[in-house]
Amino acid sequence: MLKFLLLLTACASFASVAAESGQPPRLGVVVETGTFDPSQGVPVKSVVAGSTAAAIGLQVGDLIAALNTKPVHSDRDLIAALEGLAVGQEITVKVKRAGAEKILTGTLLTPPTSANLLQELGEVRGQVNKLKAEVGARTREPSLAELLRELQILQEQFPRAAAEFKKIYPKGEFSIVIRITSDATAKEPVDLLNLPDPTQVAPVPVP
Repeated sequence: MLKFLLLLTACASFASVAAESGQPPRLGVVVETGTFDPSQGVPVKSVVAGSTAAAIGLQVGDLIAALNTKPVHSDRDLIAALEGLAVGQEITVKVKRAGAEKILTGTLLTPPTSANLLQELGEVRGQVNKLKAEVGARTREPSLAELLRELQILQEQFPRAAAEFKKIYPKGEFSIVIRITSDATAKEPVDLLNLPDPTQVAPVPVP
């Protein structure tokens, strides 16, 4: 047991030293290596989530022209500009975006780990699943309660819509009438805005 604990301590110390002294910092971008105009800068093809590039606001399509005043005309120039820098140092990146020059500044971050990337992927998957659920809800036939709620929202927007209409067409006429008549003789009136959703399965009572 003692040898096992000592081995774990040694491994942890080795990992710590490697993290502090080993790999040079990375900006966190994939740049174009094919045909482009190097005098304008190096085009950014993708930005790594959680990286320094993402933090300072680099975007796909940006042309990296310089890093810390060092001109960048190729991927090798970008690597060379990062040499000698360390995590925690301030950097300045000059880019050209849609024809305009921008200066992006920030701090060099520790390169994202696989755990960070997996977390980002999980969040993206969650957003995709949520979007799928919303799209699925829109494609099904809406219930009466849902339709009435939408009409209620529209009714609340009518005054604003009428005011905007009058600004454009001062002499125009704007009128919308919604009339819903239910059975006035019913002994137990139904709250139409709170009708049960037919897509939801009622729970089965447990004996």
